[in-house]
Formats: sequence, structure tokens, C-alpha cells
Amino acid sequence: MPTRPEQRKKLKGKATLSRATGGESFIHLTVEDASNHNRLIEIHISPENFALMLTGLAGTNCDIITIADKEAIEALGKKLITKRVTCKRCYGVVSFTHKDQRDIVKSHFQFNYAPKGWKLFSDGTNSQQRGEKHEYIIYRYEEE
Repeated sequence: MPTRPEQRKKLKGKATLSRATGGESFIHLTVEDASNHNRLIEIHISPENFALMLTGLAGTNCDIITIADKEAIEALGKKLITKRVTCKRCYGVVSFTHKDQRDIVKSHFQFNYAPKGWKLFSDGTNSQQRGEKHEYIIYRYEEE
């Protein structure tokens, strides 16, 4: 059973309205969660249908380009927290795929951070790093 508007949790969002570029003719509307900037929906609507919608026509046709995935829905209203962490660095192995370092990162992450609700954002193998430690980035969403 749907809840009444006064019973629903209100969240802060950010809406952007823009025109298409490159000769295409549509209005581009996006809505993001203000807490973490996850895109909730993106639509394209013709200028004619946009004008009809603005003047009160309900059910105006549009194209839904993007809709939030499961992670974005679960993160609604939560703040994005990122953290740089380090693990041992793989020495002496020349690899164009960085498989050995990725395996070290994966193992370190699974043991130390995954059980605490963190997710892997970047394994750090696309950045040039020096020293004994290898840095990678993790994230999670927390209530504000």
C-alpha cells in the first residue's frame, strides 16, 4: 500500500535541466541524490513534449536513459565515504596486467575491509606508485 506524502522520508536532491548539444533536439533532465551525487534518473524529452509537460499535460512521453541501480537506491540519503588504504607492494615481478598486485589488493581488502561493509573503488594499479606500500581506494555509504 503506497504511503501518504506526509509519511514519506524527504531527501535532498539536485536536478539539472539542459539542452542537447551536437545538433540533437531534446531536453536533458537528471536528478541526483544530494548526499552522494549518485544519479537517480536521466531522461530525454523533446522540446515540444517538454512544453506540453510544463503547461500541465500529465503523462508526457519521454525516453528514460538511466535509472538508479540497486546500490544507488540502497545509498539514498547516505553520505559517500572514501578512504585511501595501503597494503604490501609486489616487487620483482614485471607484469603488464598487474595481476600479482591486484591479487594482493584483493586479498588484503577481503580480509581487512569487506567484512566491515567497505567496497573496493580502485585497486590502484593504474597509478604509478613508489615505495614499499601500495595504495588503493575503498568506499561505503553512511547515514548522515
